[in-house]
Order: sequence, then C-alpha cells, then structure tokens
Amino acid sequence: MDTTKTIVVATIMLIIGVANMSIVSAADPLDKIFVISLSYDNGDITVDQIYVKPGKVIETQAKTPESYRYETISFDGKVLETSHFLIQLELLMPPPLETISEENAKIFGVTEEEIIEDSKKDISSSEVIQEDKATKIILNKTDALVTIPYFNDAEKIIIYSPTGEKKATISTIQFANTCDNNVCDKHETFETCDIDCRSGQKDGYCDGVDDTICDPDCAQSEDDDCDKEKSKEQIAYENRFVCDNDKICDDGEDTKNCPSDCSGWKDLGIGMAILVGMVIVILGLYTRMRGSLNRRER
Repeated sequence: MDTTKTIVVATIMLIIGVANMSIVSAADPLDKIFVISLSYDNGDITVDQIYVKPGKVIETQAKTPESYRYETISFDGKVLETSHFLIQLELLMPPPLETISEENAKIFGVTEEEIIEDSKKDISSSEVIQEDKATKIILNKTDALVTIPYFNDAEKIIIYSPTGEKKATISTIQFANTCDNNVCDKHETFETCDIDCRSGQKDGYCDGVDDTICDPDCAQSEDDDCDKEKSKEQIAYENRFVCDNDKICDDGEDTKNCPSDCSGWKDLGIGMAILVGMVIVILGLYTRMRGSLNRRER
C-alpha cells in the first residue's frame, strides 16, 4: 500500500513538474523584459523605442479608470499576457522655495535641489490646479517607460487607452527566438533558421540551393533549378496535352513527340490504306475487263 502511495505521489509531482516546464518554455528561460519608451501628447501615444534587457517585472499595475492596457500577442495569434500600466500625468509641485517653511518641506518630502529642478520643467501647456499650498499640474505632454515581461515567441505588443481604443501596435519580431520549433514562422527564413525552413520553401528568401527544387522566392536567373523545373513542366505539358499515351497516333502526335502512341504505326497505316486502295482499284479494273471479255465471247 505504501508503495502504491509513493508511486501516485511521484506521478503527481512529475505531472506538476512537466506543467511548470511547459509554462516556463513559453517564455525565454532567462529573465528578460521588454522596455518601451513612449511619448504622450494630448491622448496620442508614440513609440520612441523598444528594447530587451535582463530583468523582471516585479509588480503589475492594477486596473484603474486611468490605466492603459497592453496585450502581448504570439505568432499564432494567442494572447501571451495582458496587464495594465499608468502614464503619470499628475505632477504635484510644492509652493515656491521662498514661501515654504522647513517644516512644510519635510511634509512635502522635497529638498531645495528638487524644487529648483522641478521649477525648470516646461508646464506652459499644462493645466495648473491650486490645492492648498501645493500646485497640481495635469500634464498634456510627457514621456513614459513601460516594462513588460519578455516572451521569445511574441510577435507584437498592442497598447489600448483607458477607454479601450487601440493606440499603438509594436512589432517585437526582431527579438523573437522561435528557431527549432518545427514551424517556419513568418519572421524565419532558410537563411536564419534552416532547421524550421526547408530549402525551396516560400519564406521570402531565395536560397538558390542546387536541390532540383525551384525556390518560389527566386527569379529564374537566381536558381538553376528553376530552368530545370521549367523543362520538366514543359515536358509534362506536352505529354499531357499532346502525347496522351492512348496507343492511338492522334493529330499532332508523331514518332518524335509521342513514340509510345505512334512508333511509326501512323505512317504504316497510311501506307496500308494506300495499298488497300490500289488493290480495290485493280480488282475493279480486273472485274470490268473480265466482264468485257465475257460479252465478246458470247
């Protein structure tokens, strides 16, 4: 009984282990993150840059009325992950330095250097709201950095506004690593991943390999196999529409282009027809002459 329990427990642990491995394998085994640099301008978003770096997203943003949503989409159209992030548009600035007491500075948690630095920011196009002794500024333009977990089979990242409007689609193809998954993905070619993409396969890359396969991505002059294959196609065309291998030498067929049907039999048939015609004519003449002789003898 103990042995049976041990086997059951071991089996369950193995299943859990395999499940965990399959979950991890969906992303790169190394901890990496996508870092996206965004520019915000009155509700519009522009993607300035995206790159991958070592790291880990420790905490995700909870959904709020002001939060943006992103989706990471795989090459087969699956949503690998979706979550939210905030673009900080509110800036709370303390009163001018000359009017702030040392006690209030501690309350605001700022230093003299920080106040001076904040005073240099361009807030001319921003909405200014006075709140007690501090000033709240609603930014119309700002920059933001967004970090998203990296997936090695991610094709793109889509960003939605708080109202659900699609604001940006970011390609992540250049960071993908799906070679050796037995699928020639749209970003892979025979050149970049000959394990998944076969020679002569339509993948946007002309390999020109001499393998008797005309690469559909090649011009005729770029792949010698295309000339060879064209000759084969021409032969097949001629055999299909001229030489039908029906053992009858039809019009358009002769001993050269269809020896299986003709093989000289057509010429022989014409000769036989002429010979039979001549025999009929001779027999006709002979019968007439014989009739004439019989009448004379009478």
